[in-house]
Amino acid sequence: MKACLAHSFTTSAQCAMHRNQLSAVRETKRAVRRLGYTRFMPGAKRKSRLSYQAHDHVNRRVTWVLCREQLRGETEGRTATRVRIMRRVFACIFLFVAPLMAQARLQTAVAAAATGPSFEASLGYVYFSMAMPSQRVGLSGLDANGLVKFHSRWGVTVDSIYARTGNVLGTGHSANVLSFLAGPVFYPAVFRKAEIFVQALAGASRVESAVPVSGTYYLNGWVARPSYAFGGGLEHSLFGPIGVRVQGDYQRTTFGGSASAIQGQNNVRLTTSLVYRFGNSE
Repeated sequence: MKACLAHSFTTSAQCAMHRNQLSAVRETKRAVRRLGYTRFMPGAKRKSRLSYQAHDHVNRRVTWVLCREQLRGETEGRTATRVRIMRRVFACIFLFVAPLMAQARLQTAVAAAATGPSFEASLGYVYFSMAMPSQRVGLSGLDANGLVKFHSRWGVTVDSIYARTGNVLGTGHSANVLSFLAGPVFYPAVFRKAEIFVQALAGASRVESAVPVSGTYYLNGWVARPSYAFGGGLEHSLFGPIGVRVQGDYQRTTFGGSASAIQGQNNVRLTTSLVYRFGNSE
């Protein structure tokens, strides 16, 4: 400590380095004395070759020790500086990123709280092309539909139609179809104001009609059986919660044939509806 005060070192690190240098020099001199160089005098007129070698060895040893200590001090200083810089950089990054993460989490929580299933109700016109033994018969009526949309691309719908005609196949009797179907709806393409959807429905249908047998004879009655349908369409927003939907479906129903046998019917239905949306929306 006295040596440090005498040289006026400003930091404890410089003082410690100075003490290490003095200790290294002392150890070198003690090693030289153990090797037999104690008679070496720098001011003597006659210097033996051994004395010159010892002096040169001491000088190289002291120089190497001083350089090593200086390099060690510089390395430690650079390491400490780098550590301080890295700490400041990490602190700045944390102060910048933490508010952004908190804001994003808050927005996500608010969006999740505000998002829920949306509902749609529609009512429209349906044209039902029903297959009969000899030809197809066109029926007209109403289509009522309810939809629960629990995802931007998935929903569940319930659909009901009633369609009729006054005189079927010249028999003087009317024909009508009543069906209740339900199933999933998928939206493969979603745009800003339009959506394309496909659906697959299953349920039951009741078909009442008359079928000519021979001459003026005909069969009249109704048949209720399971029914299914699949198809798709386009839904477009008009203004506010109001939209329009256009769709086409294939529907399978059952009725009697001319041979008094129950047989399936391959029908086509085309629907145009007005849609009203309510509830939460994504």
